[in-house]
Amino acid sequence: MKKQFLCVTFAVLGMQTYSQTLLSDNFESYNTGPLGSQGGWLQNGSVGTNDDFSVTNLDTAHGKSLHLTYVGENVYGIYQPIDWNSRTGGNDILSMEYETYLPSYSHSLMQILGAGGAQILIRLWAGEPQFTVGRASYTLNTNTPSNNWYKIAFTYNANDGNAYIKIGNNSFGPFTNTSGIIPERAYFLSRGGDDTGGVAFDNILISAKNTTTLSTANLSKIKFGIYPNPTADFITVEDSSKGSMTGFTYKIFDYTGKLILTGTSKPDHKIDIQKLSKGNYILQIEDRAGKISTEKFTKNSEL
Repeated sequence: MKKQFLCVTFAVLGMQTYSQTLLSDNFESYNTGPLGSQGGWLQNGSVGTNDDFSVTNLDTAHGKSLHLTYVGENVYGIYQPIDWNSRTGGNDILSMEYETYLPSYSHSLMQILGAGGAQILIRLWAGEPQFTVGRASYTLNTNTPSNNWYKIAFTYNANDGNAYIKIGNNSFGPFTNTSGIIPERAYFLSRGGDDTGGVAFDNILISAKNTTTLSTANLSKIKFGIYPNPTADFITVEDSSKGSMTGFTYKIFDYTGKLILTGTSKPDHKIDIQKLSKGNYILQIEDRAGKISTEKFTKNSEL
């Protein structure tokens, strides 16, 4: 891996995002050739052996990457365990980003498998990708032609089931699905492939985070202000762009990243903060079009 990880930031404005890395691998420290026992990767299923997985330099830009060399109709791959239970309390957002190379006649699959068989699955092929969370499956309105690298990122909120995904410059979501999926393993899988081999993976990063905002270049934001600020009892949300903000949902975080309050806007756009303790907070709002933005405010006294 010679490029940096896909620049997808999960952050609340003015606040550090608290996260824990659960799995990170760019294969640069590996020896080229058969994967063998490098990195502690484990084989999935009975098709192929660890020698059918290799570390190669597919191109200069990516440096070393994991290449699934087996060619066939069966789905096969390798996996790493995910220690989800070791995360800090409040880091309930599963965040993942990776890159995959899609050769001709192949499917690239990434699967997060949870307790009881629950899953998150991303399937790329030379058509419209598929995104599965729990029992719900979605066809994404984009194409992923063969013989290209693709950057992929997604988040899954274990508390409410909301999921977002980005493939290249195309973002999708939220998808509201099954909550409470407890990730146990991350699988990287291939099906098919031409005579040069199957898919490749690189720049894998899996984290547990405490915020859900997917800030990407092509996601528009709401321009809004808060008044009065500071205040002791109510804040009012005002559309700074002079548009018509007809309604929104909101989340309030403290400065440790802990979710304190959620709700839906009232006609006057006022939010009651009388029960909050004195201190600094982050307000995140999402309008009916799915645009998300944040603003800081201060509760200056307790009633």
